[in-house]
Amino acid sequence: MVVHQSDMRPKEKCAVFGVFGASHAVEAARLSFYGLCALQHRGQESSGIASSDGKKLYRHSEAGLVATVFRETDLANLPGYIAIGHNRYSTSGGQDGCFNQPFIDTERGFAFAHNGNIPDCGELESFLSSRNVSTDELNDSGMMAAAIGLKLDDGLSLPDAIAACYPLFTGVFSAVAMSKDCLVAFRDKHGIRPLSLGQLEDGSYVAASETCALDTIAAAHIREIKPGEMIAIDKTGMHETQVVPGEQKLDIFEFVYFARPDSIILGQTVNDVRMQFGREMAEECPINADVVIPVPDSAIPAALGYAEASGIPFEMNLIKTAISTEPSFAPRPSYEKTTLNEVEIRSSAPSRDGVSYLSMTRLYAALPCVKLFLCCERQGRPKYT
Repeated sequence: MVVHQSDMRPKEKCAVFGVFGASHAVEAARLSFYGLCALQHRGQESSGIASSDGKKLYRHSEAGLVATVFRETDLANLPGYIAIGHNRYSTSGGQDGCFNQPFIDTERGFAFAHNGNIPDCGELESFLSSRNVSTDELNDSGMMAAAIGLKLDDGLSLPDAIAACYPLFTGVFSAVAMSKDCLVAFRDKHGIRPLSLGQLEDGSYVAASETCALDTIAAAHIREIKPGEMIAIDKTGMHETQVVPGEQKLDIFEFVYFARPDSIILGQTVNDVRMQFGREMAEECPINADVVIPVPDSAIPAALGYAEASGIPFEMNLIKTAISTEPSFAPRPSYEKTTLNEVEIRSSAPSRDGVSYLSMTRLYAALPCVKLFLCCERQGRPKYT
C-alpha cells in the first residue's frame, strides 16, 4: 500500500532519477546510486531507491546522505534492470521512514518519486474522497501516488493511469514512476522543476532532475522532457506523449541557487547563466567597492561575472566547513556560539591604502553542518577563527 504521510509542508528541492536498462544485466540500482550522489545538493534529509527485476519490486530508503544510506549489501538487495531514486529535501525535520521516497505500492505493483509540490490539493482530495480514500494523513505526493493507484485499479496501464491523473495534479511536479516492466518520467505543464532524458552507450535510458547526474554515469544528454510531456519506456522502446499543452515557466531559483553549476538547463549551463547574472548586475547596479565576495558558493559565478564587468577584484573571503558539524578546536570564550542564523561582527580595522576590512565575521547557517567564517586580515598571514 502507499504509505500515509502526516507532513503537509512542501518539499520542492528534491531530486529524482530513473533507469531503464537495455538488458537484464544492467544494474539499475547501482547506476541510480551514482546518479543520486551527483544530485545530493538537491536533498540531504533522506535517500531511497526502488528497483524491479521484471517480476518483483524492491526498495531501500533511510534518512541520511546517499553515501551513508546505501552500502554494498543494500545495492545487492536491489536487483533488476529498472530503478527509480529520490533524494528528499524538507523543512519538516521528520525522521520517520514513512516520509521517505520512492513510495512503493506492493499491491498494485508500482513505485513513485516526486520533486515539486501541489499547493492546492482540492482536485486530488475530491477524487480520492469519491473513491473512499481518506486524505487525512496524505501529503501532496502521497495523494498523487494514491490517485495513480486508483487509476491502475480501473485497469489502466501505468502510463495511461498517470496521464488520466494530470487534471488532478494542479501544481509542480517533475516525477518518475515504475512498474515491474516500465519506467515513466513526466513533468507539469509549466516545467517549473527541471527533468532531463539521457542514454547510455548500451542503449539504456536515464531520467534525472539535472544533467550533472547523466554526466556522472557517462550517459549522453538527449534532451529535456518538455513541460506537460510524459516519457514511457518499456521493452518495445521509448514512447513520447504530450499529455497537456506545455508553456515553459522554469523556476528562476534553479538558475540562482538550486541547480549545480555544471548542469544544463534550457540549453545553457547554470554556471554561464549565473556569470551573466553578475555581468548584468554590474551594469544595472554599479557601486564603488573594494572587493567582490560570493555568499554562498552558488554565488561564485555571479560574483566572477560582476568582478569581470566592473573591474573590481574578486576574492574568496568566506571559508565553508561542510565536512564536520563542529570545529576541531575549542572556541574562545568571547566567541561562544549563541543561536543559528546569527551574524556577529567583531571589529573592523584599517588596512593599507585606507581600505577597511572586517577582521572577523562569523555566520551560522540554518543547516547545522554549515558554518561560514570570514577572514579579512590583509597584512601578514591570514587568521582563521
